[in-house]
Amino acid sequence: NYKDKTLDVGFTVSRVTPTINVTIDDVTYPDKAVAQITVGNNANGTVKITVGTQEFTGSVSNGIGSVDLEGLTAGQKDAVINFTSTDNYNNNVGTTESFTVNKDSSSIDITVNDEYKVGQEIEITLTPHGSQGAVTVTINGVPQTVENNKVTISGGLAEGTYTIIARLAEDTNYASAANTKVFNVVKNTINLTVDV
Repeated sequence: NYKDKTLDVGFTVSRVTPTINVTIDDVTYPDKAVAQITVGNNANGTVKITVGTQEFTGSVSNGIGSVDLEGLTAGQKDAVINFTSTDNYNNNVGTTESFTVNKDSSSIDITVNDEYKVGQEIEITLTPHGSQGAVTVTINGVPQTVENNKVTISGGLAEGTYTIIARLAEDTNYASAANTKVFNVVKNTINLTVDV
């Protein structure tokens, strides 16, 4: 004859720490970067991405998620990614990823007449696009005073050919730029009338 006996056995179900992979492609300002997130074990949960002082959040479903990283300035960026699991069987996990927000290009337009007479006032207008950096100008290598993005030479110049070089300095989000333009200064026409 056998007697019934009860045996209690204890066991532990441990959470699994899933793998996490994050890819953030380089972009050019002002485009947004996008973090593509893959978490192993078909994990579900939320993700927080910290870039400098900015924080971005998103969700991960069945191991897949993406987060838009908007409003970033140009430069090398380091992202800290923290995944928080909402499953009973997955641990939280984190990683880091680096990417670059490249500066956008700039340009500077030069507006000037092709020809002036000796002694005629010369006005050069500079129109920058992109960068808000300083504008500097030289004419045949001589630095000029720029006020409100204009150069004015009230007394004119001597006869000759002149090359303008305008430079726009870079700023936080835009690259520097330069442009050149040539103009001529010619002698005044003298009309003579001869009475016979």
